[in-house]
Amino acid sequence: MEIADQKKGRANFFRILLFGIIILISAVLTHLLILQGVIGNFYYSELIPNEKEIRDIFLNTGEKIAILYPEFSKKIIGEDSRIEDEIKWWERILSNSKIKYEIIDDGAIESGKHFNFKIIILPESKFFSDGEVVQLKKYIENGGSIFALGETALYSENGMWRGWDFMSDIFGIKFIKEISNDESYPAWIGSQSVQILKGGLSLTANIPSGYLLKVNNHNKLLAVEVLKDETIEAGFWFDKQSDRFYLNENINKNSGIVYGTYGNGRFVWMGFKISSVYGIEDKIYLGRLIDNSIRWLNGSPSAVVKDLPYYNKKVEIKADKKWKRRVAVSVSNYGSVMVSCLTAEVDLNDKAFNLNLSREIIDVNEAEFRHKIGGRIVYLLINNLKPNESRTYFLDYDRPDV
Repeated sequence: MEIADQKKGRANFFRILLFGIIILISAVLTHLLILQGVIGNFYYSELIPNEKEIRDIFLNTGEKIAILYPEFSKKIIGEDSRIEDEIKWWERILSNSKIKYEIIDDGAIESGKHFNFKIIILPESKFFSDGEVVQLKKYIENGGSIFALGETALYSENGMWRGWDFMSDIFGIKFIKEISNDESYPAWIGSQSVQILKGGLSLTANIPSGYLLKVNNHNKLLAVEVLKDETIEAGFWFDKQSDRFYLNENINKNSGIVYGTYGNGRFVWMGFKISSVYGIEDKIYLGRLIDNSIRWLNGSPSAVVKDLPYYNKKVEIKADKKWKRRVAVSVSNYGSVMVSCLTAEVDLNDKAFNLNLSREIIDVNEAEFRHKIGGRIVYLLINNLKPNESRTYFLDYDRPDV
């Protein structure tokens, strides 16, 4: 009787064990299916964090931004509230966007500590030491990103003239002129200067093409000419000699916002201070411009709408990286007119192979896509986007390094 009970107990134990194993396997498979639905197809090796990811988690580092507090400029210029105001503007913008940042000084760049940051913002960078110039050049050559405003590295830390070489070499631009504050603008513009923003670019996503960004003249405004193919013009100053709609050949020598690449790194340059922009609507679009710029400098995916009908400019689009090989593209129509045909250009910022398109919601209209194997750019063809309708599409792909 006792032996029979023992055999029965062993049998129950193995049944329970087998049942537990089945439940465990089912739970793992369910978890993997849910994970696949969120981040797309993945390799198991991608789920194991690498050394950098572990360091970012435990040291709370990650993609941080540094804002330069210009001690050299303060020493030469003296106490200047405009420097403080510009720094506060940047702190407010980054804080509102929940972006981690630190304030660094000129000594941090000279000693190489700036290599710990993904992006360096140079809000007032007229005076640089030779050591800073060398370090910044190494930084961007090795994959760092720079967001510069106005005159950059024109003088030494002692106030000696250095020239425009840094801006010409790194940003690929040539100084043309200062925008005068006594120019007579047409009545429809007013007395302020105007930066005309180009559409269909990574920096101007979700900003109306040709938007007139009003800029005060209390700070120096610079106009430059683009010299290199790697540099792209995103905005230019309104020229009082030009017609409002038909721009003359000198427009290429009137750039006020440019971006591009140098070595393995990226840069954005603006010929004005962000604190110079005023007006509620202008500040809203300035915020988008800066957000787009930081995303681009970070190497994040971007999306812009192409060939949108003139009567409906209320379509917004955004690209977000959900995983190492998945990008989510969200498009919304806030207008009152259905968009029957829309073309979106998505920059994955990755070389993509075996690209697939899927929908977040099954009954959402399908989209078509065009993609060159191994390329970064994907064109989405979206049809019949109704008023107040939003859609999300997923782009899954393989990378050459996986």
